[in-house]
Amino acid sequence: MAHALDRDALNKVVNRGLLKVANTPFGSGLAPHEQVEGFPKFDPGRAKALLADYGKPVRLKFTVTNMPQSLLSAQAIQAMWKKVGIEAEIQPVEQVQHVRLAGLRQYQVSLYRWQGGLDPDRNVHVFFHSKGSANRTGFSSPELDALLDAGRGTTDPAERLKIYRQVNNLLARELPHIFLTYFNNYSLASPNVKGVVPVPDGLIRARDVWKDRT
Repeated sequence: MAHALDRDALNKVVNRGLLKVANTPFGSGLAPHEQVEGFPKFDPGRAKALLADYGKPVRLKFTVTNMPQSLLSAQAIQAMWKKVGIEAEIQPVEQVQHVRLAGLRQYQVSLYRWQGGLDPDRNVHVFFHSKGSANRTGFSSPELDALLDAGRGTTDPAERLKIYRQVNNLLARELPHIFLTYFNNYSLASPNVKGVVPVPDGLIRARDVWKDRT
């Protein structure tokens, strides 16, 4: 499924090329952003060979939100998968239902997004630890659990960077999620609003924002 996706073309079609193709769960400004080896590249020949080795028809139900951009993404992905022999039936639902189905693991393939967190732990532990509170795929790896627990067990930035780079490499190998793009956050304020500091997770820290009345 990953080898069948031309994510550069997907980004151009859906996002007009404005976003960056993602290979990790860590977006721009979040360590260890893009420190990864071995994330599957677009290779339809390899995808067809893997399907031939599998030896069975692959038909999937593809759950997405009913928002226009989500539907456009799903249609583009559906077309790419179809070219290598993967049939995907798009099932649009409204946002609340989409989150609910993901939480209950009542889906086969789901198009999902996450706003990210400043600490690397917040971007991976809940999703990929076998006991993670938002492990929506049921993924379980003792090796990854040990890495994620080690990341929580140290405050040394250099050591954590080393650990989470290993996390990236393991996720690229096991692929519980196929990463598509990092999205951009924009904050707009009038010139007399001060203290709006860009933060990689895109959330505004209103505590430090003030207005110049002069």
